[in-house]
Amino acid sequence: PLNENLFKSPNSVIKPWRTVICAQQWQTSAYYYNKQAMKTLPFAAQTAENLLKHYVTMTKKATPGKNTALERKNDVNKVYISDIHAKDYGEKMVVTAFVYDAADAANEAKRESPEKKQAQTG
Repeated sequence: PLNENLFKSPNSVIKPWRTVICAQQWQTSAYYYNKQAMKTLPFAAQTAENLLKHYVTMTKKATPGKNTALERKNDVNKVYISDIHAKDYGEKMVVTAFVYDAADAANEAKRESPEKKQAQTG
C-alpha cells in the first residue's frame, strides 16, 4: 500500500505554461517587499531638504536687530539650493541636491580674471 500523501492532486500541480514569469524580481522589489518604507520617502526627502537649507543659512554669530532677515535677503552673497531628490535602492538611499554659493563663485572669478588677462595678452 502506498501512502496517499506522497502524490499531489492534479489541481495543485502548476502547469509549465501557467508559470508566472519574473515573479522573483517582483518579490525583491521595494514596492512588494517593503510597502511601509515607500510611505516615509516623501517625509525623508522633505526633512533632508529642511536640514540642508537650515545648514546653509546658519551664521557664525547671531546679529541682533529686527532687520536680520531683511539684511540676509538683500545680501549679494547668497547660496542657492535645488530641490532634493531621494531614491531608495533597498540597502541604500541616494539623496541628490545641488548647491550654488554665489560668494565662492565671485571669489573664484576674481582669482581667474588675472590669469585670463595674462593668457589673452601673452
